[in-house]
Amino acid sequence: MENIDPYLTSTGFPVGDLKVQKPISYLSEKEMKYAAYLIMASWAGFPMLVDQTSREGLSIHEFLYAFFNTFSKEDLIPSLSVEPRTPLFYFIEYSIQFFFNSGNYLSFGDTKFIPRCSKEEIREIVKGKPILEELLEKCIESIYDLTNPQVRQQGFAPNGITNYYEPVDFTLEEAQGIDNILQSVGVHVENTKIIRHNDKYEVLIASIDEDPIGKNIGIYKDKPVFVTKGRFSKYLKVIVEHLKNAIVYAANPKQVEMLEQLIQHYETGSIEKHMKFSEIWVTDVDPVIEMYHGFIESYHDPKGVRCSYEGMVACVDKKESECLHNFVTQSSKILPLLPYPKEYERGTFNPPSYNALNILSMCSDGMPIGINIPNYDSIRMSVGFKNVTLNNVMNGVPPSPKAASMIHPSARELFTKLSEEIMSLSVAAHELYGHGTGKLFKKADVEGKQIPDLLFPGQFVRTYWPEGISYDMGFGSLSQAFEECRAETTSLYLTFFDEVLDIFDVPKDTQHRKDYALVSVYHMLLSSLRSMYCYSPEARQWKQAHASARFAILRALIIWGEGSVKVTKYDDDRIELFVDPNNLEGVKNGLKILLTHLNYYKSTYQPDQAREFFSALTSFDAFWLDVKRISDKEPKRRAVYCGAVVEKTQNDIKVVPFTNETPTIFDAVMSIVSNIKVANE
Repeated sequence: MENIDPYLTSTGFPVGDLKVQKPISYLSEKEMKYAAYLIMASWAGFPMLVDQTSREGLSIHEFLYAFFNTFSKEDLIPSLSVEPRTPLFYFIEYSIQFFFNSGNYLSFGDTKFIPRCSKEEIREIVKGKPILEELLEKCIESIYDLTNPQVRQQGFAPNGITNYYEPVDFTLEEAQGIDNILQSVGVHVENTKIIRHNDKYEVLIASIDEDPIGKNIGIYKDKPVFVTKGRFSKYLKVIVEHLKNAIVYAANPKQVEMLEQLIQHYETGSIEKHMKFSEIWVTDVDPVIEMYHGFIESYHDPKGVRCSYEGMVACVDKKESECLHNFVTQSSKILPLLPYPKEYERGTFNPPSYNALNILSMCSDGMPIGINIPNYDSIRMSVGFKNVTLNNVMNGVPPSPKAASMIHPSARELFTKLSEEIMSLSVAAHELYGHGTGKLFKKADVEGKQIPDLLFPGQFVRTYWPEGISYDMGFGSLSQAFEECRAETTSLYLTFFDEVLDIFDVPKDTQHRKDYALVSVYHMLLSSLRSMYCYSPEARQWKQAHASARFAILRALIIWGEGSVKVTKYDDDRIELFVDPNNLEGVKNGLKILLTHLNYYKSTYQPDQAREFFSALTSFDAFWLDVKRISDKEPKRRAVYCGAVVEKTQNDIKVVPFTNETPTIFDAVMSIVSNIKVANE
């Protein structure tokens, strides 16, 4: 019988506490109501995100949502402390993973997960509840279905399955062909889905406005291509209702204007309206309540261009933001540290707003620790962008000593001691100078100019970005992993400079700074080893951009790090990662080589060369497949979080912590279910 262990829901994972009590206590009544309506607007869109994740997602969501609105806390809590674990305990673990990943595929790894309890055990749990029994039978088979290898992971056929394209045998070639037509007529793809019917191709735009017949924009493989509107209309109407209520409590005219543009985006489906919302949002500097909404990240689309819905609501942490503001204002000192000449940097570096946030609530397919948005290159280049560090996510779960089990024994104690200290700089440098720097050469930048070619000394750059081609379009499915690698490498490289360490008040003691850099390297490379489960040997593909990016850094340092990094595999199925504390200069030089290549290929528009370069770093031979086999045995316990919920009465609405106690998996589930419920009442 085939081993299904890799697909069983993780167990024993930590529940992080976002500690929202203090941020909420600082809010005025007006700010409280603004935050409440924005949180409801975010969670009203949860069904859209679930549907984007999988075809069966909505039916599973309907069952789980009904389950947690049927059983009381008193019914479920006793199961959490019973040993050995009960089927009900494992069912609740599956449920929070479903709600936290916004579907039944891991957001970090794109792999399907199933409950640790059986079908019969879940049927027994809901026995005697006719509505739940009926809802369960609609989805029970799809919950457990692993019979077809294609459904086990997300991707294009035949190696995966996706709900961004239909039917299940939809190919990358079809997606590319239709996207070429969309580009030629000026239709953006971020909020679209493509369906191949018997007699036509249909490109569905998410919007309140409905046009089921659509407009014929071209022909692909002898079939007309129609663009229709109205996908997710019923959910978007609820989102817009909450956004209109939030406008009443906006802090300034700029927030009113940006929300009006966001509403028009949801009404019409126009990406231009979302871009206008993003432009105004960027210029709304240092708000008390921060938010961002829309179809944002393209990690789950196997083509890397269509985006998942998400909504974030947070409070700015002014005290923690002071250091980040300093990091921004020192950009004139930081940018020259990067290993490429000034011609490869933007003519004007628009310093972004950079704040530390405490997340109140976030509807997404996972909880990041830092964000750099918006993702529109045109806005980032001309208007600017915002960086945020999500403080209470970063500090929501203390580091586990077990996390260091794969690193050399000589560094384990130091790693545990400094892991928290390094995170603030790491995240800030990743978002600001990783994602926020670098130039995309246009024709006018190159023709008649002598920009030095970084890889061929004495020669000059001759390639540039065509008009109308965005980075995601140009680099396609490679774009996310390549960009994350560039950001991660930048972050790690800057750790080696005193100018950066000074800003973050790292003690000036020479040995402490060496230890700081050493632990930063270990943290990056250990993350690579621990996330090798995100690589699919069957498809020969990475299923998560950050995991692929970090593995590329590991391989690059083994190749170019001058012997500073080693991964050893022992006969007793142990892996040991070693970074030579006496050869940190070798690490720095290896990072310099990698970062030079990454910036060169991106700036000069060389996607084919970039793909060849990156594929060489991220491919697996027999050694790495064996390392992956051993690494995969390590428990994967990504944390889930418990945050704020909206409490609505007949006369009032406010934001409150879901619990003031140490949260359990039940609390994590109910903090999400409660927000979905109040958003749709």
